[in-house]
Amino acid sequence: MDLIDRGVFSRKAQTTETCRVDLAGLEAGTHQTDDIIFALDEAGRVAWAIDRVCDHASGKLVLDAGGATATCPLHGWQLDLASRRYTNAQTGKHALDFTVEDGVLAYERTHFVLEAPARQMEMSPAPMTVRFLAHACVVIDVAGLRVVTDPWLMGPCFVTGWWHAVTPPEDALDVLNSADLVYISHNHPDHMHRETLEKLRRDMPIIAPDFPSGSTVGPLREMGFETVHAAQFNHVYEVGETGGRVSVLQAGDFRDDSGLWVEGGGHSALLSVDSNKLNNFVLPEAPDILLTAFAGGASGYPVTFDTMSDDEKRRVTARNRVAVRDMAERYVREARPRAVMPYAGFFTEAAPEDAGTKALNAKNSSAEICEYLGRKMPEIVFADPLKTDIAVFDGDGIELSAFSGDRLFDVTPAYCQGYISRMVEEGQDHQGDALKSYFEAASFTDDLIVYVAPMTRDFSSYVAEGVVVDFTGDAPRADVLTAQEVADRFAAERGENGLRCLLIRVRKDSLWHVVANGLPWEDLSIGFQCRVDRTPDVYNSDFWFHFTNVHIGEAVVPRLEAAQGDVQAAVDMG
Repeated sequence: MDLIDRGVFSRKAQTTETCRVDLAGLEAGTHQTDDIIFALDEAGRVAWAIDRVCDHASGKLVLDAGGATATCPLHGWQLDLASRRYTNAQTGKHALDFTVEDGVLAYERTHFVLEAPARQMEMSPAPMTVRFLAHACVVIDVAGLRVVTDPWLMGPCFVTGWWHAVTPPEDALDVLNSADLVYISHNHPDHMHRETLEKLRRDMPIIAPDFPSGSTVGPLREMGFETVHAAQFNHVYEVGETGGRVSVLQAGDFRDDSGLWVEGGGHSALLSVDSNKLNNFVLPEAPDILLTAFAGGASGYPVTFDTMSDDEKRRVTARNRVAVRDMAERYVREARPRAVMPYAGFFTEAAPEDAGTKALNAKNSSAEICEYLGRKMPEIVFADPLKTDIAVFDGDGIELSAFSGDRLFDVTPAYCQGYISRMVEEGQDHQGDALKSYFEAASFTDDLIVYVAPMTRDFSSYVAEGVVVDFTGDAPRADVLTAQEVADRFAAERGENGLRCLLIRVRKDSLWHVVANGLPWEDLSIGFQCRVDRTPDVYNSDFWFHFTNVHIGEAVVPRLEAAQGDVQAAVDMG
C-alpha cells in the first residue's frame, strides 16, 4: 500500500503567557525559580536562562550547593551550568529567549499545537474504533484504514526479562495480519518483537521512523519485509486509497523513539508510546483519544545497579513512578483529548529467577492512573483497557466495551521455562574470542573501558570467558579473560587515570543471545539480565546508544559468524 506524502505539520501558537522574575536583591551567580535556572554576572546582568526540565526523563533539575551544577533527583543526571552540558551524558540544554527591563527578567511560555496540511478533498464523517490488544499493541480502524501498532503478541521480550501482564485476545494474530499498515515505533523488543513479526506476512506494509542510525528500518528490512516506509518526522502521509492519514512524531530527547498520529473521517488518535517529551510537547490539536505510557519500571535503572542499596532503589523507583505519572498528565494537558487510554506498560517480571527484581520494581497500575487523572480532569473519559479495551468514536459519542473471548495463551511457570531453557541451550555456544571480535568490530571510541563478566542466571557465580574492552584508542581493543579475572581487573583498575570504567555482570546465556543475534544491548539492561557497576557513577549514554542502535543486525552478525568460523577452523587444525 502506497504512502503519499502530503506535506508537513505546521506549528500554530495557541496561547502565550509572559512569565516574569524580579531580579531585585539577587547576587551574582545561579538562581532557580519553579520553572527556570538563570545566571547573573558580576554586573547584575542575566547571562543565560534555561528551563528546569531534565532531558532524560523530564524530572526537575535542582541547583546543587555552590550553584555550579544542577542535578535531577530521578536518575542523578547532573548539568554543568557553565557549559549547560550534562556531566554524565553526551547532551545539553538549549538557552531560553528572554528580555530584561527595569530589573525584571521576562520570558514567554507559549502553547503550540500542530496543524495538519489541508486534505486534497473533503472527507465524509466516519466512526473510529480503537481496540487494545496487548501492552503497546492496539488496532485503529478509521476511514477504511486499519493500523496495528507495535505488535508484541507472544513470548517474552528483553531476553526473558519481560512477560505479558495482560495476554492478548485469541484473535490477535488474525487482527495483526488483517492490517493495512503496521507501525513500529522503535527497536525495543516490546515494540519491534521478532517472534511476533515472524508471524506477520512479508508483504505487510510497515511504517517506521527514519532515525539516522537506521535502528528500526534496517532490522525490519533484514527480517525480509518487502515494504518498509521510512517516515520523515512530522510529515503527513495519506495511506493508499483509504481515507486515513498517519504521521510519525519524534521523541524530544536523544533516544531513538517516536509516537504516531492517525486521522480520518473526522476523528484522530495520538499515541505517545513511551517517548520522552514527544515532539517537545508540540502535539496535534485535540485528538479524540490519547494513548500514553503510565506504569514506570521500564528501565534497568535503578534495580540492576550495584551502586546503590535496595532501600535506595525503592526510593528511586517510587520517584520514577511519580515522574511517569506526571509525564502522562503532561501529555493529557498538552494534547487535550476527548478520551485517554493508558497503554505500553502491561508487563511483568514473570521468570522465577527475577522475583527479587519484581519485588523492587514497583509500577503504577492503569486503574491508579485513570483514577488520579480522572479526579483532575473530569471532563475527559479515561478508559482502563483492563475493563474496557474497545472505544468507538462516532460523531460526538464515545462508546466503551470489552472483548469477551478467550486469551491467546497464559503466562505460566512452564511457559516461561520453555523459553529460558532454549536460551540456556543457545548459550552453550558462548565463545570469548567471538566476544572479542564483536567488540573490536564495533567502530566505537570513547574515554571508557568496559568489563563484561558472564555469570550464572542467579548471578551467584562467574562462568566462562568475558572481555575487557578498551575504547580509548583509535579502535576498540579487547582482552579475553575468565569472568572472575574480568571482575578482579575492574576492582583493581576502576578510577585509574581518570578514565570511566563500566562493569557489566551479565547472564551468560542472555549475553550470548544478544551478541550472536546482533540485538540491542538495552535488551540486557532494560530486561534486568545484567548488574552494573561504574566509576564514576554516571550514565555512559554514548556506549548504550551505539550498542543499542548502531552496532546491531547486519552490522555485526556476519562478522561474528566469520569469527566463529575462524575459531572452529583453528580448533580443527589443532
